[in-house]
Amino acid sequence: MPPHPAPSPAPTPRVFLLRHGETEWSLSGRFTSTTELPLTAHGTAQVRSTARLLVGPGKLLAPAHLAAVYVSPRVRAQRTAELFFGGGGAGGEGSGAGGSGRGNTGGSSTPTFETNPHLAEWAYGAYEGLLTGEIRARRRAAGLDEARAWDIWRDGCEGGECVFPLFHLYRFPSPLPGLTLLHLSHIVTVPYHANPLSSSLSRSPADVTARLDALIERIRALHGPAMRDGYAADVVLVAHGHVLRAFAKRWLGYELGVPLAMMLEPGGVGVLSYQHGRMEEPAFLLGVGYPVEGEGVEEEGR
Repeated sequence: MPPHPAPSPAPTPRVFLLRHGETEWSLSGRFTSTTELPLTAHGTAQVRSTARLLVGPGKLLAPAHLAAVYVSPRVRAQRTAELFFGGGGAGGEGSGAGGSGRGNTGGSSTPTFETNPHLAEWAYGAYEGLLTGEIRARRRAAGLDEARAWDIWRDGCEGGECVFPLFHLYRFPSPLPGLTLLHLSHIVTVPYHANPLSSSLSRSPADVTARLDALIERIRALHGPAMRDGYAADVVLVAHGHVLRAFAKRWLGYELGVPLAMMLEPGGVGVLSYQHGRMEEPAFLLGVGYPVEGEGVEEEGR
């Protein structure tokens, strides 16, 4: 428990999903992973405006109620976190508010935040900088997706990370003669180039599901004691459109390939929590209750 825990403002701890502000490529719909793009002027104003409405003592995102702020290493996410929280510093993994693993950030109006590589956007590989229509046209020209249109959640990305279902006992053909995978009844994310069954599968699979599950485990380690003892332990994730929607799926226990239509606009905020006060029942918080004006301000200022 933190040394001076703030009482919880909500029945259960929450995870706020903050997508970075607008960039030129998010505006045009181009897939952006490792390309470092700045926020547009509109994107900067967008984040500042949202912060004025949501962040501060007595508001929905009160710094004293935060257990951790985790931020993608990409420049656009880092800048969004700085704007949103008024210039809070970023540490490496294990530093800052999240690194202590001990609840809220001490009541500071500017919480520290941790750069967390698990929140990096999906690696789009050969599709970096392309539009969805361009990707589908490229794949059709290569003889792919004859039966149905490309879907990143199901088909992944050439040369990047892909969602690839592995069910039951399966023996791969060349170039992996004799490799047998026993009943992997889930969807993994693996890097591949032209051939999704490349040898990279057997060496070091870049698994989006695994990295998000590791982060979820860490967050729930913060939430469990807070829920039991009634103190605040909200968490903020500052990242990207696909990885945050993937996080929401994993939070609910869904595989990444499960159809679940979600939208998260640049600069937008989503919320996850638990239902019935139970850690075993993670849920979307579709409608969040806003604090009563002035309530909790005196306690946070002490």
